[in-house]
Amino acid sequence: MTIVRRTLRALAAVALIVVGGCGLAEDAKSLGEIVFGDRGSIPRDELGVQNEFVPNPKGNAPAQAQDIRSHLGVRHIRTTFFFDESYLASEGARPNFARFDAIVGAIPADTDLLPILAYAPRWLANRPDWKQVFVNRYVIPVVERYAGNGAIAGWEIWNEPDGFCNGRGGAPAGVLDCSADDYVDLVRRVVPAIRERSGAPIVGAATTSINQSFPDHFDYNKRMVRAGLLQFVDVYNIHWYGEQFEKLTVGGIADFLDGTGKAIWCTESGDRGSERQLDHAGNVFPVLDDQIRRLDRIYIYTYFDGGAPENTFGLVAGNGAESDLYRFLAGE
Repeated sequence: MTIVRRTLRALAAVALIVVGGCGLAEDAKSLGEIVFGDRGSIPRDELGVQNEFVPNPKGNAPAQAQDIRSHLGVRHIRTTFFFDESYLASEGARPNFARFDAIVGAIPADTDLLPILAYAPRWLANRPDWKQVFVNRYVIPVVERYAGNGAIAGWEIWNEPDGFCNGRGGAPAGVLDCSADDYVDLVRRVVPAIRERSGAPIVGAATTSINQSFPDHFDYNKRMVRAGLLQFVDVYNIHWYGEQFEKLTVGGIADFLDGTGKAIWCTESGDRGSERQLDHAGNVFPVLDDQIRRLDRIYIYTYFDGGAPENTFGLVAGNGAESDLYRFLAGE
């Protein structure tokens, strides 16, 4: 961030602080800033949220999307288009787009959607041709179906390839070997299929939180770059949980991200517990925005995960309770 931009943002934050730091002034909304008291601010349009659109106390998919856009003032939503048996029961089956259609159809006109293209059905376990099937029976049909929809903000290829791989997470055995080289090989195969059908940006996968287990996750990022990831993607992606801000500067993460030459999106950041989320956002989001010069987006993790208030990452808990960050964004 330039000195001029930082100074202007700081002046705006001072001018728009809400007494007590517990909500948004109408002026802040109109100027496009989310002001976290004296901790700083971020552009409102920089903020997004993860949501899988499962039934929850806020209602169905359209009701959730409207709540995110109209009540919380958030215009960017990230979701997973799961490659699983519900989409393709077997290799020769007809794809079932019902879930994806419902999500895309729910997105308000001035809101965008970042689908994650990821994982694999169990019937693809331990097949040496799984990447070919992934492209031909999943990526191509999905991208062809939604490429013309203006809501698509990009196509994110996989999620945390260092953790969701080879029988871990949503990946069956033999699907990704957990190495950076194997992930970049998948990207190399997927990207041409997307580029031929869609002009939306290609978003690389974020690793497990880049600042945690330092330097292991950071080193995995470096290995992805050495394997050639940057030639395929338009957006470099990170996840950030916790604080550990020294890793940005002394640890070299900010310089590394700047050196990619790409737009940077943080597609997951959040904290567990309905009354801890506002502190996380206020402490973390302005620092990331200030220290990562190319940062364009920060997605809250998550809108809903079904957990109880004391252990949920969700803005909405399983019992319908709204978190402190939810209330803050809603101006309450």
